[in-house]
Amino acid sequence: MPLDATLKELLVCPQCRGELEERDDGLLCLREGLLFPMRDGLPVMLLEEATKIPAPNAAPGDTSQAVSEGANSSQLSQDAV
Repeated sequence: MPLDATLKELLVCPQCRGELEERDDGLLCLREGLLFPMRDGLPVMLLEEATKIPAPNAAPGDTSQAVSEGANSSQLSQDAV
């Protein structure tokens, strides 16, 4: 179920305040490589709930790089505190 256009314009990545790309499985911050899940049609914009997405050119199983230059997991946990 697509997000309301007004809501989509208001939402930004909580890590970097960058734009989010809507996908079937959630909202993706390309800059940080974080995928925020959707539950019951609503985005869960908590860093603790985000999944790190590997870069397209990364080796299988390598999560050291995100879709772009992303934050690492230690940065995520520090910002969440």
